[in-house]
Amino acid sequence: MHDLNSMIWVEGRKAIRSHMPHWTAIGAMFMPLGITFLLVVAKNPEVSKKLGLVSVKASLFAYAATDWPAYMKTYAEIISAGGLIFFILVISWVFGREGRMAP
Repeated sequence: MHDLNSMIWVEGRKAIRSHMPHWTAIGAMFMPLGITFLLVVAKNPEVSKKLGLVSVKASLFAYAATDWPAYMKTYAEIISAGGLIFFILVISWVFGREGRMAP
């Protein structure tokens, strides 16, 4: 049991000192804001004309209604793709740190 406690303490210290968990949390927090922005632009065509390239991205949402079910569907799609990327980053961080810890 002493080895498990030591391992948890070491991994906790590594997580506190690293910036990877912070960047992962920031990325996860800004995904809903980005989806909201694109749905607002898709709902208001006069705003999308002023934004140029963003209007092209927002036009992809033109087929969908700009309501809660559409928001949740888009959020689920982005979480499924972005979650995989975040998972890969976190796993590579965990195993990448193990090589540097060797004596």
